[in-house]
Amino acid sequence: MYLMVIFQMKKLIFLFVVVSFVTACSTENKRDNTRLELYANYITEHQLKPVKRVRVFKLQDWKSLDNRHLILSSFQKKQYLVSLAQYCNNIESANAIIVKQTLSNSLNAKFDAIIVDREPSIPCYIKSIYDINSEQQNEILALRKNNI
Repeated sequence: MYLMVIFQMKKLIFLFVVVSFVTACSTENKRDNTRLELYANYITEHQLKPVKRVRVFKLQDWKSLDNRHLILSSFQKKQYLVSLAQYCNNIESANAIIVKQTLSNSLNAKFDAIIVDREPSIPCYIKSIYDINSEQQNEILALRKNNI
């Protein structure tokens, strides 16, 4: 009898852990999808036009928005909203990034990549680049802050 009770308790605990894990994953996916939609909507609403290449680019600063978007700042005090082609693991919590450029002083969509310090062997290719001003940067950062 005692063994039966222990077995039932183990089953319940296991079931609880599985349900908790599935719920947590589902919530995280919804949050990621909501943030992806936020930036896509911002791009559409503000009619941001993608640029194929930034002719003169040297990374000065960067801010991660989610696992597919970040803001890069150039030494000329220019900001760029960058959309990545795929999910980029650990970029939100990265301490540093490397911009892997095909040409040493330009930034090219489709060819250049972001490399996260914790995942140096996995390049996150740039899908699109949007030239933004300081006001737009602040609006985009406010979107992130309000929807964490």
